[in-house]
Amino acid sequence: MQSLEELTLEARLARMQDNNKARKMAQGIRIAIENNATAFCARRCGYSAMAETEAEREKAFKQGKTFLTAVRRGKKIDPAMTHTALQVEPFAAMVNEAESRETDFAMLMVEDMRHLPILDWIKNTKGLGGEKGFGIAMLLGIVGDMRRFRDGKGLPGLYKYLRLSVTDKGVSDRIGSKQYRSCVWMIGFQLQNHNPEYKALYVKRKEYELTKLDKVREVIAQECAARKVKMTPKKLDSAAAARCTKMAKRWLDKKFIERLYYEWLRCTATPEWFSIKEKAKKVSKAKGCKKVAA
Repeated sequence: MQSLEELTLEARLARMQDNNKARKMAQGIRIAIENNATAFCARRCGYSAMAETEAEREKAFKQGKTFLTAVRRGKKIDPAMTHTALQVEPFAAMVNEAESRETDFAMLMVEDMRHLPILDWIKNTKGLGGEKGFGIAMLLGIVGDMRRFRDGKGLPGLYKYLRLSVTDKGVSDRIGSKQYRSCVWMIGFQLQNHNPEYKALYVKRKEYELTKLDKVREVIAQECAARKVKMTPKKLDSAAAARCTKMAKRWLDKKFIERLYYEWLRCTATPEWFSIKEKAKKVSKAKGCKKVAA
């Protein structure tokens, strides 16, 4: 049996992908058990579908979730709910076990990431969590070897795989999984808040997107008219600003994926990377000649 250090790059990435699938399965089991146990606790806390208002139902459901969390963490509970706690304890134990398995698979992914050639770049990029960053480990576990996107797909293919591409109508291309998109979103959020360079890029891009606010407002108004949905001017302005912000965030996420992709090609000594760099140099020289000639 090979040790972690003896594994090839392909074998390590394959194991990261398998561990990510197992982590996702454990997460699904945890969520399913947790939702059923929460519903049971909510009924004991007074939840009823026949409640007079939606607010009352939400309040009871939140109380049930809080109660389940208290049982899971071994906190003190109301003596009147002791019998309910005894009934919920087996479910709480299963939730804790699934959560523990989920964490174990995540740690295995992080351990494999520490042996990848791109680790130095991850350490030097503030906001990724360094060698303990689970977010970037999960992303690499999802994508695998990014060299597979060079065959006719390239970076646009990677965008589509991670659900970052946009159709001609300006809406998300729903090709990839929601899990992939949420993983990239969380990494981008961390970079936006903890990396000065990415934060500056986001602010600059958001300012640019807000210059198209009137056009975005018109698009949203047309969409509402097509769906026969009424929206007040105030809500319309809020929706337009939110969409501009979302577009800026998507651009930032794509910028990070672009850098990750080319860094991966560089670290794995992919010939295409050298041809890309050589082409960029030629384009730069050509532009410089034009400027001199002008």
